[in-house]
Amino acid sequence: MSDDPTVQDTQRDAAVPQSLLGAAARNDRRLFDSLNEGVWERNLITGEAWYSPRYKALLGFTDDELPNLVEAVRSRLHPDDLGAVDQTFVVASQTLATGESQFRASVKDGSYRWFRGRFTVWPDDSGRAAIVVGALYDVHEQVIATEALKAQQAVLEQRVRERTRGLAMALQQAEAERRAAEQANQAKASFLAHMSHELRTPLNGVLGMNQLAQALAFGTEQRRYLELAQQAGEALLGFLDDVLDFARAETGRLQLRDEPFDLAGLACETLRSFMPSVRRKGLQVGFDYIGGITRVRADAGRMRQIIANLLGNAIKFTESGRVELTIAVEGSAEAGACRVRLLVRDTGVGMDDATAARVFEPFEQGDPGLARRHGGTGLGLSVVRMLARLMGGDVSAHSRPGQGSEFRVELLLTAEADQPLRALAAAHHCSGHAWVLSRDAERGAWLAERLARIGWSTRGVPGVGEAVELLESQPGRGPDCVVISEDALSAATDFERLRRGLRGDVPVTLLLCPDFDLGTVHAATERHRMKIAIAPLGPDELYALLQPHAADTNVRPPASLALPLPADSHPSVLVVEDNPMNQIIAREMIAALGLRPAVVGSGEEAMLSCQSTPPDLVLMDIQMPGMDGLETTRRLRALQASGALRPFPIIALTAHAMSADRQASLAAGMDEHLTKPVQLEQLRSVLGQWLIPERS
Repeated sequence: MSDDPTVQDTQRDAAVPQSLLGAAARNDRRLFDSLNEGVWERNLITGEAWYSPRYKALLGFTDDELPNLVEAVRSRLHPDDLGAVDQTFVVASQTLATGESQFRASVKDGSYRWFRGRFTVWPDDSGRAAIVVGALYDVHEQVIATEALKAQQAVLEQRVRERTRGLAMALQQAEAERRAAEQANQAKASFLAHMSHELRTPLNGVLGMNQLAQALAFGTEQRRYLELAQQAGEALLGFLDDVLDFARAETGRLQLRDEPFDLAGLACETLRSFMPSVRRKGLQVGFDYIGGITRVRADAGRMRQIIANLLGNAIKFTESGRVELTIAVEGSAEAGACRVRLLVRDTGVGMDDATAARVFEPFEQGDPGLARRHGGTGLGLSVVRMLARLMGGDVSAHSRPGQGSEFRVELLLTAEADQPLRALAAAHHCSGHAWVLSRDAERGAWLAERLARIGWSTRGVPGVGEAVELLESQPGRGPDCVVISEDALSAATDFERLRRGLRGDVPVTLLLCPDFDLGTVHAATERHRMKIAIAPLGPDELYALLQPHAADTNVRPPASLALPLPADSHPSVLVVEDNPMNQIIAREMIAALGLRPAVVGSGEEAMLSCQSTPPDLVLMDIQMPGMDGLETTRRLRALQASGALRPFPIIALTAHAMSADRQASLAAGMDEHLTKPVQLEQLRSVLGQWLIPERS
């Protein structure tokens, strides 16, 4: 960074403001070591410079490998970027202002990486430029990603031009192509705007639930679910690093992992993440896993992405009825291989032949406007086809309007030699009789079919009351196993009479959805020796239904997460969020912190709630149908400014994570901007800052 001639002539003995150099000399470096960015300072009067260890680490050096000299750092700038950086520095020095520039710098191994630098020039007591303090940010991945997006956009635009040239002779055809090109451009713009949001929303669900489980888990069974949830979160974290999968695949640069994983467990956890949206729409869910092979080698994250995209698509376009996920795995003639058939069926709106023919094309949106009913990037099914083909398989669709759709993915994967399910089946293969208690006959039949496949006979019973009547009318002829579906439970359920009518060793299991309030049944399960299973059931969990209840010897109380509030203080937090999964996570996190949560699903509802019962704090989503979070915040602040509403903090909690998004939140009147997935400790810290009174 160049010297300003006017600065070089300044007096060496001028008063210099308090600087970071003094802090560094005092070895007070905890602040600098905790920052992601590199901090630097330069004294324009004495010529001294200091670069934090983090600054040097960004360039690949340890603290003692790179001297604290301006030229040692400046010499690493790319020659093509040096002039612009110098000009920025000169202007800022002359005007005593803040400067910012983006440039390439060589790191220790000789390669160049992109960085962004921001600095401020401070005067001394006489008003002369004296101190420069700045920060260095590594933006290499962001710049490369932007270039990849531009390349992909150029490829797509070239395709549009080629198609247009072939139809240019006919005016009517040319007009149709023009409209198609405009729609494609709009779809691409929508893709770029929503990609980060659409990836962070499911990630927030996975990691949020995982954090709640870590804080509240009592025993080994809950911690087993937790391990699967953690795997899901780690996989989705990888998705954020590969946000340009589609562009990379088009250019042949997408690499798949080869790793062992439990296909059945992965499928179950993926389906569980959709349960809140399924419950909200009143849909039924079916799951089946056929075959004794569950351990395979492939890219677990990409397999999860295939299942999630197909399930999300099915749920989106199904207003009533069912969504079913079936996975069938069988050995192949090839040594160590297995054939995997994945089916997702729904009873939704279906498709005509023309739609089915183009449904796997990129950027297809049935509702492309800004106010569209269904969210998404328009890439879900095209990504499924892309990944299936990269895995050596393919995907097909079969549908008729009004009769639902079926999507089938067929893959040839590597089977792991060690198959725990086979050993489990061999150890527990026996016959018995099970009662399946469910008001929904179809749901009960689905589970009965799976039990019949492992040698058990079944009987469907509508509810616990009916089961008790059967037991009392036919003493001694009860079942060997009882499974109680969530829909068979009610406030009047008499578990005591049920357990009294059964033999003492008969296992009883409550089959619940992931978002069921376990607190309502926890005491009853302990008192009446019942187990809890979370739907859907994987093959190993299906066998676990048949085993007697065993007390968890590793039970531990949950860690205390409550904020240190005064005894008479019970702050309320209003969550403004339209996503059902995120509503659950935010509500449970807030409750775990000892606060009183309330949830609304739109900006309009937030306005009514705040005016009716003003909260102590608001967590505000940004992207919502109707009135978005920014407009809602502006209106609330206007009411507070007029005295019609008492003041309270408003904090953004959103999947929009760019710096411009944060600036927009603050400009709208918010006090803080948190991005999803939010960590429980991070939420605890931020809420504590705004809700805990300062101690004198």
